[in-house]
Amino acid sequence: MSSIRKRLLFNLLTIFLFTWLTIAGITYFEAKHEIEELFDAQLAQTTGMIAELTLNKIEKKEIDSATLTKAVYGHKYERKVSFQIWADGQLLLHSQSAPHDKLSTSLGFSDKPIDGTTWRVFGMQHDQSNYTIFAAENYEVRNEMITYIAQSVLLPLLWALPLLGVFIWLGIGQGLRPLQRVAQEVAEKTPQQLQPIKSGNVPDEVIPLTTSLNDLLQRLHQAFELEKRFTADASHELRTPLAAIRTQTQVALRSTDPAEQKKALLNIIQGVDRSSHLVDQMLTLARLEPETLNKKFSTVDTLVLSENVIADLVPLATEQQIELSLTDKTTSAKQRSIKGYEPGLAILLRNLIDNAIRYTPSGGNVELTVFTENNNHCLAIADSGPGIPKDERERIFDRFYRQENHNSYGCGLGLSIVQRIADLHHAKIQMAGGLNEKGLVVTILFPS
Repeated sequence: MSSIRKRLLFNLLTIFLFTWLTIAGITYFEAKHEIEELFDAQLAQTTGMIAELTLNKIEKKEIDSATLTKAVYGHKYERKVSFQIWADGQLLLHSQSAPHDKLSTSLGFSDKPIDGTTWRVFGMQHDQSNYTIFAAENYEVRNEMITYIAQSVLLPLLWALPLLGVFIWLGIGQGLRPLQRVAQEVAEKTPQQLQPIKSGNVPDEVIPLTTSLNDLLQRLHQAFELEKRFTADASHELRTPLAAIRTQTQVALRSTDPAEQKKALLNIIQGVDRSSHLVDQMLTLARLEPETLNKKFSTVDTLVLSENVIADLVPLATEQQIELSLTDKTTSAKQRSIKGYEPGLAILLRNLIDNAIRYTPSGGNVELTVFTENNNHCLAIADSGPGIPKDERERIFDRFYRQENHNSYGCGLGLSIVQRIADLHHAKIQMAGGLNEKGLVVTILFPS
C-alpha cells in the first residue's frame, strides 16, 4: 500500500474498529451484569410477593388447586417465568410453566436446566412456617434484553463506519493538499527556474520537507551555475590551444623549409600536450564532488603520502635541476594521520609541488614539510621561485586564472583543484614568503 491516503484510511478505520469492538465488549458485559443484578432483584422481590399473597390463602384453604388455572395472562414472557410453593416435601402450588420437580435443591440464587434451557432460580424459606417458595426465570428473557440494549447502543456506531470512512477519506485529502501543492511546485521547476518553494501556508509537518527541498534546489542552482561557468571557461580556454594547433598545422602545410616545418610540428605537439593537460585537469575537477568523496574517506598518513608524491615528481625536479626535499617534524604516526580521500590529497600535493618545480628557476629548491601546529596537521610547500604578489594570492585559486608571466604549460586549473580538495577536507590554505626571503610557501592546515 503505497498511498499515504489509503494507509491513513486503513489505519484509522482499523483503530476505530478495534475501539468499537472494545466498546462493544465492555458494553455487553456491563449491560449483562447490570441486567442480571436487576432481574435477580426482581426475582427475589417476586418470590417475597408470592409468599405474602398466597401463603395466608393456602392456610385458610382458599386455594385448593396446585396449579394456576391460566398459563398466559397477557404477556409473551409469562411462559418463561414460573414459581413453586413447597411444604413438607409436597408441591402445594405452582404455575403451569413450572415442572413438578423442585426448581432448585438449595435456597438463594442458582441456575437449573429445564427442558433444554437454563433457568435462574431463587428459593426462600418463609420465616413463620415450613413453606419453601421458588421463583424462576428463563435466561432467554435476560439474554434477549441484553442483546437488545447492546444492539441499540452499538449498531448505530457500526452503521456509522462507512460514513466515517468517507469523512476520513475527504479529511485526509484536505490535509494532504499542502503536499500536493508542494509536488505541483516541484513539478513546475526547470533547470532555469529553481526558486525556493513557498512554505508560508504549509503545515508544520511539511516544513522540514520544503526546507530540505529548498536546500536541494539551492545546491542544484549553485551546481548548474558552476557548471555553466565551468563550461564557458573551458570552451574559452580550449579555443586558444586548438586555434594555435590549427595555425601551426597550416604553417607546416604551407612551408617548404624543413626546419620551419619541424618547428611547426613541435609547436603542434606542445599544443596537443597542453590541451590534453587541460582536459585532464577539467575531468579531475569535475570528479571532486563531496557526496561521492565523503564515502571514501579513510585514515591517511601524510608522511607516507608525501613520500609517494615526491617519488613521482623526482624525475621532473631532476630535469629542471631543482633540489626536492622532504622534512618530517612530527614525533608519532598519530600526529601525521588525518581523515581524508587519499587520491584527492595526492592530487592536491602533486599540483602544489608541480607548480613549485615549474616556477622555480634551475638550481633552486623546493621543500615539503610535515608538522603539527595549534592542533592542526600541516603540510607546507616552500620554493625559491619568483613568488606571487600579495594582491594576487587570493585570485590564483580562481579557475583558469594565470599570472601574466605564467608558464606556457599551465592552464589555470591546478590551484583551483587544490582549493576544491582543501574545501572538501575542511582545510585552510595559507600563503607567505618562501625560501631565502623569496619564492612562496603554501601551507595546508587540516583540522584534527
